Amino acid sequence: MPVYVLHANDDAAIPLEAGRKLASLIPHVEFDIVEGRHEAGTGNTPVTRQMILDWLARKRDWTLDE
Repeated sequence: MPVYVLHANDDAAIPLEAGRKLASLIPHVEFDIVEGRHEAGTGNTPVTRQMILDWLARKRDWTLDE
């Protein structure tokens, strides 16, 4: 199953290392770091919304074989 972890580099609520740790525990994860604070890592900025939409578009034809 595709999993995308997006984390802000200046997140005061959840440290970047926690995002890295989470990503390291998930097989075949895609992990990106975005510039900004907590709201950036939750997809609440135009840049991060576009990153999520781009990732979803790449996964459109995903199958269980991947």
